[in-house]
Amino acid sequence: MKNNSQLHLDGLKYQLSQHFIFNVMNTLRILIRKEPEQATTMLNTFSEYLRFALHKTTEFTSTLENELAGIELFIRLQELRFKKQIFLVKNISPETLCKEIPAFILQPFVEQLLKFSQPEKEVNITYINFAAETIDNRFEIKLSCRPVPVKNNTSDRVTFSPKSDAEQGVEKALELCRTIFGDTFGYDSVQGKNEHIITFTLPIK
Repeated sequence: MKNNSQLHLDGLKYQLSQHFIFNVMNTLRILIRKEPEQATTMLNTFSEYLRFALHKTTEFTSTLENELAGIELFIRLQELRFKKQIFLVKNISPETLCKEIPAFILQPFVEQLLKFSQPEKEVNITYINFAAETIDNRFEIKLSCRPVPVKNNTSDRVTFSPKSDAEQGVEKALELCRTIFGDTFGYDSVQGKNEHIITFTLPIK
C-alpha cells in the first residue's frame, strides 16, 4: 500500500502530465498548420522531454542535476510555445548537484514564474535565475524571474488559464514537501512589480 508521500507524488505527476501535455499538443496543432518547421522542432523536443519524464515515473526522488536537465527541456518547450526567449541562469554550488529531492518538484515553480512574466504582450525575454547552496544542515533552492520588456513587439502570445495550471501544480508540490519534510521544510514567495522570488529549504539527507 502506498504511503501519503507517494500518493501526493503520484497526484503531482498526474496533474503535470494532463495539463502540460494538453497545452503542448494544442500548440503543435496550431504550428502544424502555420509553421511546420517549428512544429517539427517542438515535436522532437517534446519527444525528448517525454523520454526523460517516463524514465522517472517509477522514482520517488531524483538528484538536483537530473531535475535541472528536465527543467531545461521544459523551458525549451515553453520558448517554442510562447515564442519568446527564456534564459535559465544557474548559480549552483557543485556539492548540491548530487542532493536528492522529490522527483518533478521543480517544474511547477518554474511554470509559476513563467506565468508571472506572461501578462504583458511586450514582454519577450525572460530571465529565470536558479540558485542552490547548502547552509549549515539545510539545502536552499532559490528561483527568481525577471521579464524584460521589448517595445513594438507584435507577436502573438498564448495565455495561461487563470489558476488551474501553474497554481494547482505549486499547491500540490508544496503539499508533497510538507508531507515529506514537515516543519523542516521552508517556503517563501515574494512577488514585486518586476521580479518574483521563490525560496524553499530542505533538510540535507
